[in-house]
Amino acid sequence: MLTAGKALSEKWIEKAKKSALSHACVSLENPLNPDPGAPNPQLVLEKIRTLNCEEFPLRLGLTVVRNQDFSKLYDICDYVYRETGLLPNLAEINYDKFVVPTDQEIEDFQENIYKIFKRWFGKNRINIFAYISPEIYADHGGTMSYLVELDINDPYGIKESNDYDQIINKIINFQENCSYPKSNCPETQCPWQKNCERVKWHWVAKYPGNPVTKEMRFNSYCKLKKSFMTAYSMAVLESQGVAV
Repeated sequence: MLTAGKALSEKWIEKAKKSALSHACVSLENPLNPDPGAPNPQLVLEKIRTLNCEEFPLRLGLTVVRNQDFSKLYDICDYVYRETGLLPNLAEINYDKFVVPTDQEIEDFQENIYKIFKRWFGKNRINIFAYISPEIYADHGGTMSYLVELDINDPYGIKESNDYDQIINKIINFQENCSYPKSNCPETQCPWQKNCERVKWHWVAKYPGNPVTKEMRFNSYCKLKKSFMTAYSMAVLESQGVAV
């Protein structure tokens, strides 16, 4: 279950313990630069800290960060970790609100990704930027992970069918053809190219009326991917005593 955390309380948690739910993910605003009018991130963090329990764990949902906050990614993680003992689930602004990052923002992104993995790799679950590098997403043990949206309109007909193999095939077909289409990336010599054969659809989409073309989107994805994987690789190798 995903919640903004506004109504979390001891009474709510007690009810949740008796439900079919296993845990809740709580969305968190960037505590260093929150949106005006959004749930106060400090209050949300306090609720997570005081209400989280073994019988009904509270995990962190997305923390969306603006491009200008790429220079503060490590600070955001450090702040949330000190408050809750958990690392935030960071994500870039994407879809129709996507803004092309500057070269400096890409540089800040790589530097901070390196610092995050340098400090917490092998010690804490690190779930960050799943739309950029899903293969690193910690919850899936290093295997490629796809984010599947099962919306309330039941597009796969789950409620009407008991043929779950057929439903799974429908989901997989949709993922491959629509949700994670082939990127057709021309950089065949890139060391990360294999993991870019398919990308989340918004990286190759054109939004009507938006000045950011799909070519600009994919170029930005490419830069972010290379920065992420370079930083991740350096931090992991260094943690294993390998000179880089």
